[in-house]
Amino acid sequence: MTTVTVTDAKARLTELLAEVQTTRDRVHITRNGLPAGVLLSEDEFESLMETLNVLSDPVAMAGLAEAKAAAAAGDLHAAEDVLAEMRARVADE
Repeated sequence: MTTVTVTDAKARLTELLAEVQTTRDRVHITRNGLPAGVLLSEDEFESLMETLNVLSDPVAMAGLAEAKAAAAAGDLHAAEDVLAEMRARVADE
């Protein structure tokens, strides 16, 4: 994790943007020694937004809980079987 001051962030913005884009890490920015913001890549931001959307969707969370319970109970399916079933469903449409 990189931490820089606002002044340093202004002076090195292009460099810091390249850093977050290549490392997917975040750059924390401080002002007067206190946290003021975070610089992150567009991909990382979109990933966080998608995660928040799933976590705030009761239907998605219920499905996730159901899947976790099924996995814990050993109710698992081979990837090849799932793929074959999906292909069959698409072919029927």
